[in-house]
This record gives sequence, C-alpha cells and structure tokens, in this order.
Amino acid sequence: MSIQLQVSDDLIVTNKTQLRELLQEIQIEIIKKYDAESPAMTMKEASKYIGVSEPTIKEMLDKKEIPGVNVGRIYRFNRYELDKWLAGVYKKEE
Repeated sequence: MSIQLQVSDDLIVTNKTQLRELLQEIQIEIIKKYDAESPAMTMKEASKYIGVSEPTIKEMLDKKEIPGVNVGRIYRFNRYELDKWLAGVYKKEE
C-alpha cells in the first residue's frame, strides 16, 4: 500500500503542541486510508488489538471510557475509533 501526504511549503511549526497536533492529524489520515476496508472488530479482536482483557474492555465500555457499541450481548468496535482513542484524540459523545 502506498500513502501520499502533502505538506505545504509555507508550513511553520513553532512549538511542540502544534507539532503534536499536526502528527495526530497525519496519523488519523493514515489510519483512515489503511483501515477503510474492514474497521469492525469483535470484543476478542479489540482486546488483543489494544492489549487489555475482555472484562476490562467491557468495564470501560460500560463507563463509556472507550469507543464501542453493545447490541444485545454482542460488542463491536471500530478500529478507526480505537486508533483515535489510543492516540488520545478520541472525544466521547455526551
């Protein structure tokens, strides 16, 4: 897979915060392009992906600390949303 990113020649980053924001934007764009085909994950897949146990994920989901949905007894997680959450740019919906 090939990903092309373009940054304007007049871009000037003056501090760490701006650099961090720029890198997060780039990371999100890469994630969108990389995972566009199959973003849905099961509880087991999400557990392995983020490196925590399934009960911990369930607790976090119940507290709305992690992005995911519960449909009856089935849990589903969007890889793109989990990546944003891992990167610290996920915003909880109120």
